[in-house]
Amino acid sequence: RYMLSNDAAVYTSWGEGFRSGQFNQNGVGIAAETLGLSGIPDVLDKEITETIEIGFKADFLAGDLKTAGALFNTDVENAPFFVFVGALGAQVLVGIEEVDIAGGELEATYAFTDELTGYVGYAFADSEVKKYTLDTTAVGNKAPYVPDSTLNAGLQYRTNATSNLDFFTRLDYESRGKQFWDPTNLTERDTVNLVNLQVGLEDVEGQWTLKAS
Repeated sequence: RYMLSNDAAVYTSWGEGFRSGQFNQNGVGIAAETLGLSGIPDVLDKEITETIEIGFKADFLAGDLKTAGALFNTDVENAPFFVFVGALGAQVLVGIEEVDIAGGELEATYAFTDELTGYVGYAFADSEVKKYTLDTTAVGNKAPYVPDSTLNAGLQYRTNATSNLDFFTRLDYESRGKQFWDPTNLTERDTVNLVNLQVGLEDVEGQWTLKAS
């Protein structure tokens, strides 16, 4: 991280992580090989992700406006995916051997007053299946479960109800962009728009919150 000033910084990061493997029904791998199908194991190997990110954080207007942005690239090995294989007559867990996801995000929060704040955030992602042994025709397609964009925005009003209680209300809007359910990109979900309203009371020390949404 490098501080450009007391109110602005740029950063870069690299990280690698894994999620433990999972199991199919015993004998599925041999049955698949007998049918000439590759990429269906009895034991699915661990999923590994590697992410590189660069970004910035900056405050403006005496700290009332806070902004942040980032660009990232994530490589995923052995991404788990449930698929029904008609030749086997079974739904099995397979690994999409290589997936690449590149994208970015930009967000901002603004304090209109001491009691009223707002936020907005936008993110986009471009995913691609790089290797998929079970169905090589899916190579080059979009990865499943990865929306092409998301948009979040909202307002929150918070004030003292009593000396010990804060009253707050919050309105959130979320737009989840189109995504595919499978690596062959045969089934998709259109953009989903969600709105949520919350009203609540909270202890000023943050020990408990009561809210309805």
